Amino acid sequence: MSLLVPVIIAILGYFIGSISFARLIGNRVLSGEDLERSTVTVKGTDKTFSFRSVSATTIRARVGAKYGLLVSI
Repeated sequence: MSLLVPVIIAILGYFIGSISFARLIGNRVLSGEDLERSTVTVKGTDKTFSFRSVSATTIRARVGAKYGLLVSI
């Protein structure tokens, strides 16, 4: 096995890892909404929790566990 194959795999892995799947899936499911600022009400209280980033947790809180799991995978 040559050295070229592991180098190509490492480069492809780096570029695939740089893709924000939370943004891709979030824009598809929540089209037209601002993903960077989310506010979720805490169940059982009158308090709210604010997200200022886009992540699997943010997507799960806004649209459900199915899409949050998809982003995580």
